[in-house]
Amino acid sequence: MNVRPFPAPSPFPRQDAKRIAILCPRGIDNVLNAETQAIVEGLAYYNVWSEVFDLWESREVGVRQLLTAQYDAVYAVVGSQLVQGPDRWNTDVLELLDSPLLLRLADPPFTRRYLSAIEPFRYDTNVSCRDLHSAGFLQKVGIAQSNIHYLPGRFNGDRIDQAAARVTLADRDVPFIYVATVESINAIEAYARQILPDRLDVVVALSDALLTEASLPAWQVAEEVYSSLGNDLVPYRGLGRGLLDLANRHANARFRNTLIERLARFDGVLVLDRNYEPPRSRSGWRARVLGPARQDDAVKLMQRSRIVVATPPNFCVGAVSERVYWAMAAGAVSLALRTPAMDRHFDVGRDYRSYDRAFTGLEEALTTASERPGDLQAVADSGRLQVHAAFAHVPNVRELFRPLLDIGQPNANVASTRSMGGAA
Repeated sequence: MNVRPFPAPSPFPRQDAKRIAILCPRGIDNVLNAETQAIVEGLAYYNVWSEVFDLWESREVGVRQLLTAQYDAVYAVVGSQLVQGPDRWNTDVLELLDSPLLLRLADPPFTRRYLSAIEPFRYDTNVSCRDLHSAGFLQKVGIAQSNIHYLPGRFNGDRIDQAAARVTLADRDVPFIYVATVESINAIEAYARQILPDRLDVVVALSDALLTEASLPAWQVAEEVYSSLGNDLVPYRGLGRGLLDLANRHANARFRNTLIERLARFDGVLVLDRNYEPPRSRSGWRARVLGPARQDDAVKLMQRSRIVVATPPNFCVGAVSERVYWAMAAGAVSLALRTPAMDRHFDVGRDYRSYDRAFTGLEEALTTASERPGDLQAVADSGRLQVHAAFAHVPNVRELFRPLLDIGQPNANVASTRSMGGAA
């Protein structure tokens, strides 16, 4: 896969430099890997020597290096990027490290693969959440409150073409763009029938509740649904956790499929993954449908777009999609589902435009972008300034590692990154 390389190595770090190991699969070219790369590039502005271990390509060499070298901290993304498996790292090796460990949450905390990776370290590790509602759930599974830290995502503003980002909305040729991974509703239901044939009604009931609840985190919605059904299920462990994972995926797929059908009736671009199953009839569709795009290519499309539509990652109301950051930095208007996380970091109407669970506000914003783009220019300008001030990687990467060590202040001496197990 053709992905952007991490920074080139320098063999001469300062003697007093902090050493941080970064566990990251460079073969995944998505917004989560883009955030990790932004963190690596941000560390280069501090007195830090960071080494990137490719979780897919450098298993044997990487494990030996990780166990024998002396690191001040180890950083790893948990979720789809850090799991056990015959073709992956043996993550048990992390339990042997003397270095403090910082786990970055990528998926919702109730997903099976997520907790299987994090539970062995729950007593003595720090967890960094991009979902502000994760803390309550993680405490239920035994992680100390003092070890849980909220920090939203990061992006590297240096990778944005500033001239393109300042092009006015009226001079852009794409009315809107929506980039998304969309699961098949039928596939999720078929899987549920196969493994839990007598529990599909619970999955659907949970899915219905998640689609209507605009502020509570999914695990709290599950608590209420399970209680109303009169069973002994809980969302923190066992069957209750598995059902919540399925229901959250089901609700996410339903919402995104409905959103796509509404967006398709406007002129614009839909960038969808290969799992998307279009409806049999596309009567009235005006949007152009493209296949999956690399992160850098998606950002280039954003710089041509007036509006970038966003949905919460994994349908989590406590997390901001990294695509919101990239859209604002690209000079487009972010049209996002209004959630507690969005309201915490941005002012609706000033920094972004919103729509709700009933899609109120969606058609108005798309029509304005198509017919009167100048009316949205102030929103685009405000969002671009706000996202660079609050979410750029250099001034804020220090906050990510604060629970483990003080990496100091940014300086002019740029420390580089060594890439393990493959060409940079």
